[in-house]
Amino acid sequence: MKYQKGQAITEFAIIFPLFLILLLGLFFLFIYCYNLIALQTMSRDIARAMSVGTTYSAIQSNYSSGTMSNLMVQGYYVWNPADASYFPEPAVNGNDVTVTLTAKSDGSYSVLPDTISASTSMYKESTT
Repeated sequence: MKYQKGQAITEFAIIFPLFLILLLGLFFLFIYCYNLIALQTMSRDIARAMSVGTTYSAIQSNYSSGTMSNLMVQGYYVWNPADASYFPEPAVNGNDVTVTLTAKSDGSYSVLPDTISASTSMYKESTT
């Protein structure tokens, strides 16, 4: 009975590192999910704008001026609408518009992927 206090400290010393690893894993998962959802949202917004007739250059200028929100400014990943490797010109195949966006990491966390991408296809509305 006199070793109860030492037993609790030993159990805590064993469990605490495992708890911290779990907590850090959840933190990195939340960072990744936030950035992926932000990229998917921007991809959907751009596809919608393209489907109603907005041009590629107008969308780029809307992101530059702040008219369209760049949701990636707060995240771990970086997305630049002016760079063709991040935001290539959307593909228009008949009545479909496909937008693919890519975001690159700043490299500070090696547990997350270096790049993420999101793609959205949307039916192009007629102008008549």
